[in-house]
Amino acid sequence: MTVPWRLIGMLALMLAGFGSAWQFREWRYAHQLAEQVRLQAETLNQLTQAAATAQQAEQGKWLAVSEQNQFRKMTDAQRDQDYLRDRLATSNLRLSAPAAWNMQPYESDLPRHMLNGLSSSPTPVTG
Repeated sequence: MTVPWRLIGMLALMLAGFGSAWQFREWRYAHQLAEQVRLQAETLNQLTQAAATAQQAEQGKWLAVSEQNQFRKMTDAQRDQDYLRDRLATSNLRLSAPAAWNMQPYESDLPRHMLNGLSSSPTPVTG
C-alpha cells in the first residue's frame, strides 16, 4: 500500500489554515470584546458623573429653599417681636393679671446687681 502523501499534505495544509483562521478570529473577537468593555465602562462612568451632577444640583436647590424658609421664619419672628414691643411701648396692649391683683408684694431674694441686670429700666432697683 502506498501512502498518499499528496492527500496528507493537503490535509495538513487545510488543518494549518483552519487553525490559523481560528486563532485570527479568536484574536479579533477578543480585541472587539475588549473595546466593547472599554466603551461600556466609559459610558457607565459618564452616567455616574451625570447622576452625581444632578444630585448636587438638587441638593443645591434644596439647600437654597431651606435657607429661604429659615430666613423667612427668622424675619417673621423678628417682625412679630417688633410689633409686640411697639404695642407694649404705646400701651396698645394691656397685660392683665387678675390673680396678681390680690397677691401680696413679693420680696425677691436676688441680689440688687442681678435685679438691675434683669431690669430693662434705666433706673436701678432700690430698697
